[in-house]
Amino acid sequence: MSLFRLIESSWRGFRHFGVLLLIAALVATACSSSDSDLNAGEVIEIEKDEAGNDTPRNAVSVPSGGGRLDANVVPPKLEPGPLPSGDDSDDETSEASEDVDGTQPAAVDQSGVTADFNTPSGSSERYVDGVNGDDNASGASEAEAWRTLGKGIASLEVGMTLWVMDGTYNEHLGGRQGHYVVNGFNGGPEQWTRILALPGHRPRIEVTKATGIEFKDSSYVEFGGFEIAGVGFDESSPTDEEQRRKPRGVLGVDGHHFYFHDLEVHGLPHSGIAGGENSSHFRIENNRVYDNALWSDEGGSGISLWRLNNVAGGDDSGGYSNYIIGNTLYRNENREKCGCVGFRAITDGNGIIIDDSLLNDYQGRTLIASNVAYNNGGRAINVHKSSRVDIFNNTTYENSFTSDLDGPRAELAAYNSWDVRIQNNLLWPMNDLPPVYTNSEIEISSNLFVGSEDGVEGANTLVSDPGVVSPSTDPASADFRPVNGSPALGAGTEGRTVGAYQQ
Repeated sequence: MSLFRLIESSWRGFRHFGVLLLIAALVATACSSSDSDLNAGEVIEIEKDEAGNDTPRNAVSVPSGGGRLDANVVPPKLEPGPLPSGDDSDDETSEASEDVDGTQPAAVDQSGVTADFNTPSGSSERYVDGVNGDDNASGASEAEAWRTLGKGIASLEVGMTLWVMDGTYNEHLGGRQGHYVVNGFNGGPEQWTRILALPGHRPRIEVTKATGIEFKDSSYVEFGGFEIAGVGFDESSPTDEEQRRKPRGVLGVDGHHFYFHDLEVHGLPHSGIAGGENSSHFRIENNRVYDNALWSDEGGSGISLWRLNNVAGGDDSGGYSNYIIGNTLYRNENREKCGCVGFRAITDGNGIIIDDSLLNDYQGRTLIASNVAYNNGGRAINVHKSSRVDIFNNTTYENSFTSDLDGPRAELAAYNSWDVRIQNNLLWPMNDLPPVYTNSEIEISSNLFVGSEDGVEGANTLVSDPGVVSPSTDPASADFRPVNGSPALGAGTEGRTVGAYQQ
């Protein structure tokens, strides 16, 4: 390692990870892996309320008193902005613009930019209670709930809703602790099989080997409201090869119409939420995904869709086959080298990646919108060997911190790809890194760049300060909502707000 690279890596490690992780980083071995007829501005729909104010289409009301979630109501969203504990960060920020009023956040919300999405109520309901349940009970009510998630999954039927209450779920199944498999549940547009946290509850799946929960050979399945935690993977590489390489948080393969939402996924050696391999039609929404992908030598990222295939028909009525919307992603990083590029190198650790869909000549279109991604070792959003991807209205901050990352270092990258549109994003790169990297014909316009355009073409805007509440790599204080007077307000297509937060 050159003296310059050593200094750069040391400074970055001190700033974002503290002295202990700096020492580890210096000794550890690192890792990893056209235009359409729709205008960008037409994707975002704003409606007027009775008072004439703008409201996002998918704003929802949450039932009070801990009552059961209505099947026609979107589950409550994870709170955007900082975590509930911690002080404001001392991270340096750009000099404030004269027109920015930094005292109050603007009236914005991290909402998806698509129409409302609901799954129909199931034909029957069953319950699991990891604290007070009994596997010898009927499972037919909260009072008669089963004790283990394995019992609940083994009792599932197509079209059933399994409501899961508080508890830690990590029982041994097939010799693997905390590994649940939902296999062979094929429903339809009016018959979804659902595994959901009961409103007011936050069940936790602990993963020590293999994937936390895997959906395979299934269609029209929904999973939401859980915490999925890798146990023992955060600070050191596991010695068991399978334990190091395989565990993901949530995985969907060999199927279609997977809906993963309102999850907190962290500490997995591989990807947090992943899907692909003969699959299509994913909706991944409103998840908090962090501290994943550190130790797998197969690469890995926060959210990963790879080798999508043409199953279950073309795009849905909304114009897309896949939606990745409203997620918050941070500290996903590769520290092990991947052999996936013909030689061993760190390749991934992205916030979001769409990878290798050209292999199957995949025809579905993917929307990546309203996500916040910061402090990831790889790109905030990476499109590699793929096509038909729209990257709209995302906010990114200081990603690509892995200094020896193979491939481009930038906030967004789209390379060896085509028919990709990058619009209405707020991109704030670290140091002198570019906001966008591409080596092919990509449509880039109506974005807000902080610092430098670095040769990026298109009708973009360059600012010294985008005017957000608290730009930081510390999740306890990071808050990227624009404040009153922010240049992001009204700077996008058709006067919309640039970034993940909408008026």
